[in-house]
Amino acid sequence: MNFSIMLAILNEVKTILEGTHFIRMEEIAPNSWILFFDKGKLFIALKGPFARFHLTQLPFKGKISKLTHSLARQKLVSMTLVNHDRILSLKFSSGEQLIFEFIPGGKLLLTRDYQPKVRHFEHAMHPSMMTSQELEERVLKAMETDWQQKWHKKNERKILHFKQEIEEGKKWQETAHEAELLQAYFFRLKKGMEKIELEDWEKEGEKVWIFLNPMLDPQEELRRRFKKSRVLKRKREMAEKLLEKTKAQSPPPFPFPLKKTPSTHTKPHPYREFTSREGFKIYVGKKDRDNDQLTFSFARGSDYWFHAANVAGSHVVLKVHKSETPNEETIQDALQLALYYSKARGMEEEVMMSQVKYLSKPKGAKPGLVNVSKHKKYTVRPNLTRLAELLP
Repeated sequence: MNFSIMLAILNEVKTILEGTHFIRMEEIAPNSWILFFDKGKLFIALKGPFARFHLTQLPFKGKISKLTHSLARQKLVSMTLVNHDRILSLKFSSGEQLIFEFIPGGKLLLTRDYQPKVRHFEHAMHPSMMTSQELEERVLKAMETDWQQKWHKKNERKILHFKQEIEEGKKWQETAHEAELLQAYFFRLKKGMEKIELEDWEKEGEKVWIFLNPMLDPQEELRRRFKKSRVLKRKREMAEKLLEKTKAQSPPPFPFPLKKTPSTHTKPHPYREFTSREGFKIYVGKKDRDNDQLTFSFARGSDYWFHAANVAGSHVVLKVHKSETPNEETIQDALQLALYYSKARGMEEEVMMSQVKYLSKPKGAKPGLVNVSKHKKYTVRPNLTRLAELLP
């Protein structure tokens, strides 16, 4: 925030708020607050590229600050920029000072005897003609532009990722052809071989080398290659579908400032959140410890639980009301997510469905491991259309 703008905003704010009574202080985001007075609201953002202070009329919502009790109903005696520096001081009738330091390493302080480090400036600064409303409009526009640029960069990274997945998936035909060559010359394969030279009918009988895993018997070598080919093909198909969906997306509406922002101490949820076609909430764990928290702390006994049956994967919880049974469409959505967020992504695999009340944590077991006393199994194949609707 330019110092000449700070001077202009200070002069405006002083005429409105000096002599009025403090009501409360809300934290609307890390290092951002709204101070409520009986004649107006003062917005203060202390750090980052959009640090500033000004009057505001916007309906911000936040968490009541602990400083509210210390200053409640006190009169604001004066507002100054300490030492003609980027340090805002609000002095109250009790002698308390609320200090906001808009300088590197700056912080919020509540004190009675503030002694700032003296900094020397070569040139005096004069107030600009900026008003609180003009400053707020300018900053919100800049924040929206910055937010959209970040969204587009994130979208571009997703597009690049899907393109890479498509390129990787194109190898499915090559892998399938190698498997077919080995199948045709199966009688020549023996366990322990590291490579074999075969005539390739697609290259007019030209001899090619195919490298083998000496630890596998010939049947397992074939099975592994055909399976890899199927996985690569499905991977390509899925990536193509998701790529088209991502390209068609537009940035959602700018969420600031009316959306309530978590407080400084709020931790991100340890799970991903999805909404089924029928409007049910489905949650997917991110890591092993997160899986435990999702299943044994967040979920209720009546909620439904899904997990890939034979491979590692995330816990998936379908939230329902007590005694409510989800319909088939919702179950299929949860099954797709359990398959997608497992080591079997892109393949056909069995997925378990149970209820949380039938789960228990083995004593001393590693994070993510559970005992399931009652469950059903579904054989699930990737449904690209359904996944495209579910995934963000």
